[in-house]
Amino acid sequence: MIDNYFEYYTQQEISNPEYIDGTSHTMVEDEFISYVTGTKFSKSQKETLNKWIKSISPVIKVFGAYEGHMEILLKDNYSVKKKIERESKSQKMFNCKRPFFIEVENIIKKEEELWIIVFPSKEYVEQYSELVNTYCHLYIEEKQLAKKDIKIETIHFPKLELGITIWTNFKDEIASFIEKGDFVVLGHVTELQSNILKTETCEIVLDFEPLGLDDLFGISIVNHKLTNKRCIFIGFKHSYWGSASGLISKAIAECGAKTIMYIAKAGTFISIGTIYKSVSPQIYSIIEKNKKTEKWETNNYGQLANQFDFFKLLDSEIQTTGIHLTVPTVIGETYSQAEGYNQYRPGTVDNEIGYIAKHLKEVNSNINFFCIHFITDYLHSKLDKEYKNISKYGLADKEHAHKDIERKKNMSVFLEKSAKEIIRLIPVYGIEVNDDFHLYKEMPLTNLIQAIKNDEIILRWSDNLLFKEEYIENFNNAEWAILDIINNDEKISDLSTEKIIDLALVYQKYGYLKKASGVCKIANKKESRESACSLMLLVIKFKINIQQGFLNEETINFGNNIIQSIDRFKLNQKFIPSIYNRIAICYTYIGNRDMALNSISESKKFYKEFPFIKQVVELNELYIEYIFKEKGNNISNNEIDTFIKEITNIQECYIKYEEKENKNQPSNVSKSLAVCLFVEGVIQFTHNPTLSVRLFTVASFLQKKSGTNSQAEGFAELLHLIKDKDLKSIVISFMDDKLEGPYFKAFKKQITEVRTQILQVNSIRTIKEFKNLRKIINRIN
Repeated sequence: MIDNYFEYYTQQEISNPEYIDGTSHTMVEDEFISYVTGTKFSKSQKETLNKWIKSISPVIKVFGAYEGHMEILLKDNYSVKKKIERESKSQKMFNCKRPFFIEVENIIKKEEELWIIVFPSKEYVEQYSELVNTYCHLYIEEKQLAKKDIKIETIHFPKLELGITIWTNFKDEIASFIEKGDFVVLGHVTELQSNILKTETCEIVLDFEPLGLDDLFGISIVNHKLTNKRCIFIGFKHSYWGSASGLISKAIAECGAKTIMYIAKAGTFISIGTIYKSVSPQIYSIIEKNKKTEKWETNNYGQLANQFDFFKLLDSEIQTTGIHLTVPTVIGETYSQAEGYNQYRPGTVDNEIGYIAKHLKEVNSNINFFCIHFITDYLHSKLDKEYKNISKYGLADKEHAHKDIERKKNMSVFLEKSAKEIIRLIPVYGIEVNDDFHLYKEMPLTNLIQAIKNDEIILRWSDNLLFKEEYIENFNNAEWAILDIINNDEKISDLSTEKIIDLALVYQKYGYLKKASGVCKIANKKESRESACSLMLLVIKFKINIQQGFLNEETINFGNNIIQSIDRFKLNQKFIPSIYNRIAICYTYIGNRDMALNSISESKKFYKEFPFIKQVVELNELYIEYIFKEKGNNISNNEIDTFIKEITNIQECYIKYEEKENKNQPSNVSKSLAVCLFVEGVIQFTHNPTLSVRLFTVASFLQKKSGTNSQAEGFAELLHLIKDKDLKSIVISFMDDKLEGPYFKAFKKQITEVRTQILQVNSIRTIKEFKNLRKIINRIN
């Protein structure tokens, strides 16, 4: 929905890039020319630039804008004639998107312009504009063309640049994964993760899950086996260049991360002998041009948190290098700029980490921020050139095959060493792995398919009730239609958006969360969506977050924002009570009883309109009350008996509702009963262990029958609130039917007895069948 992004383009700043030649640059002149004219542009992009340079009055505009927002830039004034891209030669997952050219025509003036679209990081846009300007001047000199006035404009949209983590949905989505105190790595993340896994000291918990607008980002989580602590890797399809790196890091810190580590390439001022060495800076600074005086000024941001402890942990081969300088552009690394930093004698230079340090300090000066850099180039001073102290290595190495091979070989060694450093740091800076992350491992679809075939699951297309009545298909055939998609892997993108959302809801509800997320992404890519569809995708994302165990303030805010949107767009309110129910789970997890029960009260307001939610809300309320009483160690046997009696009544209500009222509602009574029985078993665990194991055994049978697993809605939330690790492990084992270990050996006889009896139960859809089930649980003949 492009309308959502117009606000980011309401302010613009226009400037013209300065022309910089190789004689005043810190690179050697021929290396500078190679850098500008080499692989920064594709062959077709160079041909396009050459054509425009030769035209009568060339107009070239460099926009800091997002490729998906072209409709906003074009408005009704321009039409696109041709798009020229620079595709990445490597099959990299991240840092693989590059600026592209489009030739446009002003419809009113009948004039043509060349537009260059650069991802909107302020300094990256400046770099590309300077690069284009220098290329044009070098081409004119090389071809000995008549000098002409080439009009190159740099166009910034400040709101877009500053709001990068908002409009990309990065902050909203990353908040679901990051927990307080997390250790996050940025930079060459795919190579680092791969090298870490090769050592077998860590295991993968989550393997680069796409997130953000158009899957611009990716996240991976690894677990250090020995200490059970974790590390998060975050990748970005565009370049981290400039202040974008700082804004992204700031969002990560605001979501709770305590330690951020950046591993990438850098340049050096120290000596030519530092090339291909591994270094780590101690103090961060940025050089920026003062707009009033037009002079370059260096701003120091010092250290962040306890750098000293970090350096003690580093391998002795990694050299500490004092002050690090971050510059806005490579093209702008001139001798005049050097006058603004020479007095500080920086050891290393790049285009990112000063901005990261600056923005992290805005969040909290106690955040740990560390870097390891691979030195690829040496910045020359005037004296170097006078005394011919010239480095044969630089940023233009990739333009020379032999140098490129040498650089890649050394870079590979650097990444292997850096991976070992991360392994050494995870036990110190990582947080203990939340057991719920192990629930994210995808379960087979066998149970789901079987449950649909056996009529345990009664599915309805447009289950969510947000869509128009005429859309709803024949109820009798709906479950078979969705089964056909699941079984035959029909091309999901060919379905309507509404049907894709229905499929995502099925996967989410029954615990196939990775599939649910994947299907949601397909729906997101559909060109046109009603506000109801967009909102449903957010509802599913919110539910998935809860089921994955992201029970924090960010998730609570996410849920409340969805509720406000439902009210604002005047959409069907069916999902509001279920969102409040899950918000109550979040508050319970973080220990806020009053807000948890307040959220339950909000859910109860919808009983009259949606009577089928009553049992779910009441079960949730009982479980929350039990959690807080059990936490305070002030729960009596009489109170436990009361809890059990009320939960049994809820189970009976499910059966009665199934018998009398459930004609046009989605239904899975086995699932509902299984959740109740697991809750009952958890409450009985210390009170009556033998009865507890019988409850778990029956619940496990019904759960399998219902097509669900430990990640399904209801079951996952129950697990997240179990603080006793042994009990949680037992319940997970029952839910996923993996009965191993001493507990199951001790209760083998009881489990076998109950399983033998329960196999005689065909269905539980009447009060009589339910009472027979309770007899099995209570060992009544």
